[in-house]
Amino acid sequence: MLFSEPPAGYTRCEYHGLHAFKWTGEDGSERYVRYHWLPEDGVATLSREEAKERGRDYLRAELAGRLERGPAAFTLELQVAGEGDDSADPTQEWPADRERVTAGRLELTRIAADQEEGCERLVFDPLRLTDGIEGSADQILNFRPRAYDVSIRRRLKLG
Repeated sequence: MLFSEPPAGYTRCEYHGLHAFKWTGEDGSERYVRYHWLPEDGVATLSREEAKERGRDYLRAELAGRLERGPAAFTLELQVAGEGDDSADPTQEWPADRERVTAGRLELTRIAADQEEGCERLVFDPLRLTDGIEGSADQILNFRPRAYDVSIRRRLKLG
């Protein structure tokens, strides 16, 4: 979902992965999936004027306030590739009627102590995966860890 208006908060957005990942079942079966994180608080946006009034860091402030009221949660929904869906091309949408499976739930309870002052040390590596999940042949996905490594090194002036 692309917003024509700014999100009301981090916990009021849907997050949709572009890249496909191969999931392997205990029986050895393999399926490619794309991730969708659906907010249990529901999706909400603000007008551009409201977002400007809230200030530059309104999303972080909203998250902190939201978590003071209790945990925020997201449902992990997997869109399962069908015949003909290209798992290596993140620019190709899969048809909306593809099977979707609820695979889990993420609950946010607080902002991590080492992130209180911002996420300068936070590194996202989409290929740091658990057993049973692999990346696809997607060239963009496979390049991202290197790009993020360069980014963190530049931000922290490590070389």
